[in-house]
Parts: sequence; C-alpha cells; structure tokens
Amino acid sequence: MPNKSSANLELLFNPKSVAVIGASNTPGKVGYAIVRNLIEANFSGEIHPVNLNEPMIQGINAFPSVTKIPGTVDAAIICVPSKFVPGVIKECAQKQIKAAVIITAGFSETGEEGKALEEEIRKIVEAKEMAVVGPNTLGIINTENGLNASFAANFPQSGGVAVVSQSGALCTAILDWARLEKIGFSKFISAGNKSFLGEAEYFHYLEKDPSTKSVLVYMESVKNAHKFLKEAAQLAKKKPVVVIKSGRSAEGQKAASSHTGAMSVDDKIFSIACKKSNMIRINSIEGFFDIAKILAKVKKTKGLRLAVVTNAGGPGVIVADSASVHKFTLPNFSAKTLKTVKQINPHASNPLDLIGDAKPINYRTALSVLQDDKEIDLIYALLTPQSMTQPERVADMVVSLNGKKPIICSFLGGTSVAHARKYLKENGVAEFETPERGIKALSRLQRYYENKKLKKCFEQKVAPKKSIKNILAKKASLTLEESFVLLKEFGIKTPKTIFFSKKDEIELDKVKFPVALKTASGLAHKTEHGLVKANINSKEELEKQIDYMLAKSKEISLKPVLAMQEMIIGQEVLLSAITTEFGKAITYGLGGIFVEIMKDFSQKLSPLCESDVEEMLSEVKGTAVLLGARTKRKYDVDALKRTIKLIASLANTYPQLSELEINPLIVTEDGCYAVDVVTTLIQKQKKKPKTGKKKK
Repeated sequence: MPNKSSANLELLFNPKSVAVIGASNTPGKVGYAIVRNLIEANFSGEIHPVNLNEPMIQGINAFPSVTKIPGTVDAAIICVPSKFVPGVIKECAQKQIKAAVIITAGFSETGEEGKALEEEIRKIVEAKEMAVVGPNTLGIINTENGLNASFAANFPQSGGVAVVSQSGALCTAILDWARLEKIGFSKFISAGNKSFLGEAEYFHYLEKDPSTKSVLVYMESVKNAHKFLKEAAQLAKKKPVVVIKSGRSAEGQKAASSHTGAMSVDDKIFSIACKKSNMIRINSIEGFFDIAKILAKVKKTKGLRLAVVTNAGGPGVIVADSASVHKFTLPNFSAKTLKTVKQINPHASNPLDLIGDAKPINYRTALSVLQDDKEIDLIYALLTPQSMTQPERVADMVVSLNGKKPIICSFLGGTSVAHARKYLKENGVAEFETPERGIKALSRLQRYYENKKLKKCFEQKVAPKKSIKNILAKKASLTLEESFVLLKEFGIKTPKTIFFSKKDEIELDKVKFPVALKTASGLAHKTEHGLVKANINSKEELEKQIDYMLAKSKEISLKPVLAMQEMIIGQEVLLSAITTEFGKAITYGLGGIFVEIMKDFSQKLSPLCESDVEEMLSEVKGTAVLLGARTKRKYDVDALKRTIKLIASLANTYPQLSELEINPLIVTEDGCYAVDVVTTLIQKQKKKPKTGKKKK
C-alpha cells in the first residue's frame, strides 16, 4: 500500500494495548459500553480507560489523558464530543499512537462546522500517517483476540466472514441475525464517514488476513474509485466479496448524503465495476443475509450439477424451475444411484421424489448414495411436514451426511419444522425458509467461482504520438476532421470525406452521388438542428443543403465547416468511450438516432478481456441483425470486435479524452466505418491566482 497508515491497520486489529478515551462508569454511555465490551469479550491486550475526572473505570485504573498512560499504546478508541476530538487526536499523535477509531458523530455528515473539525483532524492524521477508522462509527471487532472496540450489543462467534459496513446500524442487525443463524465472523468494521480510511485499505488488509475467507460490504459511497477497484479486484481473486450499495436512486443518494456525508457514484457504472472486479453485487438486505449464510456454511463445489431430494413433488418442481433460471443443471443420476433410489420410488429421477410417506431412512439412503455420485456437485434437500414425516430425525441425518458435497435445505412450514430448522442452523447446515432464496444465493456464489476462470485482459495502451497530443492540447472538443485523424491513427476506417466552409470549395460537377452532408463542428445532436442529410442524389439537392447548413451553422453560432461523405451501406451501431470514476467505460449498442430511446446497449470497463467483447455483442439484441437474423446478409462481426478493442486502446492511450462517441459506426460485409464522431476532452481547472501584497 502507498502509505504507512494502511500498514498500521495491523496495530488497529491486533493491538497489545488500547486506550478508551471518553471511558465511563455510567451505563447507557458509549464510553461505558466500549469498556464493558472489551472486558466481556476477554480482550487479550491491556485496557487503558481515559477519563478526566474518574480514577477508576469499571474496576480498571484510569488516566486523565492518553499522554499520562505509561508505556506504549497501540490503538485509541475515541468517544468524546466532536469538538474535543481534534485535541484528543493531537494527544494521540504526541503519544506515538498509530491507530485509532473515532466513534463520535458530528462531523462532515452534519454540515460545514463538522467538515471544518474533520479537516482539522485530517491534517494531524496525514502528517503522522495514522490509521483512523470513522468518524461516526459503531467501532471495530476482531473475534480472534476479543477486540470488541464497539458499542454493539452482541459479540459474534468466530468464523471466516469479514464485514465492512458504512452503516453501523446494519452492523448491529447483521450481528443480531448471525446469533440466530449461528454464523461466525473474523472481523467487523463499521467504516462510518470513511474520512481517512476507505474500503480499499480494508480490502488490502483483509486479502492478507488468514482468518478471513470471504467479505461482506455495505456501501453508500465510493472513496477513491480507482484505488477501490484495484484492491477489490485483487481481493476477489482470492476471496468472495459481496457488496450491497445503497443510493441507487436519487432519493437514496439524498438519504445517504444526510447519513454519512456520502457522495454516490453513478449506479450503472458501479454495477459494471463490480462485474469487472468479480465482486458479487446484491440489491436487497434479504439477499445480503442469504449469501452470508452460503459463504459461512457452504464450501466451494466443483460445478453447477444439482440433485434435488424431496418428499413432495410440487416443491421439487419449483426448485427445478428456480435452478434452471439460475443456470444450474439437474443431471441424470449414475447407474449405481438410480438402482438404489428406485428401491424407494420405482419412477425415480432428478428431482428425486421420496413421496409423502417418506421416512427418515429414505432420506438417509438417498443423501448417502448422492454423496458418492460423480454426476452430482451439490444437493438440495426439501421437506414438507406430512403425517409420516419426522423433521428432527431427517435434520439429524442431513447434518451427519453434510460432507464432501454440501447439502442445502428448505424445511417448509412453521411450528412443525421449527425445531428441525434450529438444529440445522446450530450444526452448520445452510437452511433457507424457501428454496428460491437458497438457489438464488447459491447461484451468485457459483458464478463468482466461474468468473474467476476468465482469461486475462489484453494490452490496450500504445505510445501516444506527439501529433495527436498537439491536436488534443488546450481544447474542449474536436472537430469531425480532428476526430477522424485520431481514429485513423488507430486503424479505424472512415468514409471518404471532403471538409469545406464555402460552397465554391466543392467541384459540384465532379461529385459522385449519392453522398451525405453534415456539420463538421463536433455538434452532438446534428439531426435536431437539421445539420445532417443522407442519400443526397443530385447537384441541386446538394447545393440546397449546403446553403441551408451554412446558414444554420451561423444562426446557432457554429463554425461553418461542413463534411461531404460517400454513402456507406450497412448496419448502424454505436461505439463510445467515456471517462468514469472507475476509468474508461466502453459502450456498444444499437446506433443511429434511436440509441437513447431503445437503450439497447452494453457497457464494460476497460481494459477489456476477450470475454468482455463477446459479452457485449451477446447482450445487445440488435447484434442478431449483424449475424444474419431475418436476412441472408451477414456483416463483418470480426471487424466490429476489432474496432471495439481499438476504441478501448485509444481511450486508454489518451486519458485526456472525456468522451468519444462514434454514432453511427456502419458495419458492412467487409469492414466497419466511423461515419460520425463527437469527441470531448477533460478540462483542467484553472488554478486560482494567489492573492496578497507584493513584496517590494
């Protein structure tokens, strides 16, 4: 990582001594809860309460200031009013404390006064390279050493799931739910306002944390998008990362801003970033909890071949439908399995219906033989409470057979199956109220493992040319002629084009019709102003259009430069590269004037992989036309793929490009031609002139 503050996270999670600044003897105060939680969790290090007036806090010697504590203090937990926090941080710096958690609220999330306090703290934190969580946080937990540096009511059991959450309240909900579901955690991080540390730093730490096997993330905003994406991708190479991000709507973004001072990124781009880095994005708390259960209780399987075992035909069919939707297969059983299960049901297949009078021994027989069936990767066991059913005994058999192949369960019903469901939870079986929820959660994790197998991305950056740099220098946008020069540099074809600003610059008698005419000023929406005309077939019509467009350009204050092009016959598509918080996003879709109406497009973050390009084509319905749907004519799709890659390469080579849109790119039977291009550039903000008296 680039700075020592990130390295100091080790001191934060594994301190040998902590100072609780604002510690209290008064129940109901945060300072009381934190000291009590550290004691009750059997924290392995020393606890140093800091209280200006009390010599003893909850039976432990206290100090009036952190600077008065003898010896080394590794981490500070700060829960004093916000106006005192800058002074406390200064004292921590004097004491050489390298890690801290600021529990206190009342900073950037409250307005300008809070922002000023936060900036005062930032100067000290950055100067001393401290690792600081918060402010406005529930705190942090490390189950390995009993570090419950939070005011959460529950201390979780140890496990392999880490949680990073921008919402402290969601942390408490997860902790409470986890107690019921018997799910264990490695680390809990309530990130708060993320004023000093963000997800990127936590991801870097958790990637190397041996006790963390998977990571759950709740976010309201993205801190340093490039760094976030890099660390997320690195973490997801080794461990599943599940993200739920709020602020998907305008209303949600407004609520997030008032909650933690969060500024949200474009939601569609965030989803693309998740897919790029192989994070699993979830859009509901229900889905978040469900996949947490899978992560905690289901080990990695070889594939998506599912066996369904049920004592009721209807629910079995529902599972089969859900499995199909989520890309699972229900293969035929092996000969050995089939021979065994046909003794239970002569008509046995997959789903395996044990019939309503199924006894526990029938479940044992089926589950046991399926564990050895090489055609099966995982098993879904269903049970409905019928007169012959013994849910508790079946649950016991599931637990005993939940071995090399995971068994996921749904015991449908209420009071009749309550004890059995509780037993399954307590004994490490992933149990769901409905099979649809179980299948959906399982599929998300399986897709993660499948995506890990994808090929590496290809190189997409070349040495920038001085001639192109000169074209891009000190401009807000490019003309069509300049854009064509840029495209040709990367081998992207353009039609034969003549640029002119006066009618007498064209030898009208030598024009080969049909032609197209348009403004070459770089205007985005030419059609709306009547500044583009295709299929001009005569000299008279051409003269008329030239006169109109030159006059119209003057009327709307455009540079009077026109472009006359040969007509290219083919299918119109759109290609663009746009700068986002996460880098360049490449878009392919249905082209022409209807692109914004039809919204038939696909978008990926660069650098692209071969699989990205293939997905982009398959995700756009209009691609079917290029492949010959409803026509005998097939277009040069390979040329289109090459052009997509070239656009990505161009965008990465010249980061100063804000947006480059080719619309249309015409795909013919033997190539692709960029007919119209709009290019805008990132504008650097001018530095404000320094004010003050001149020296004499």
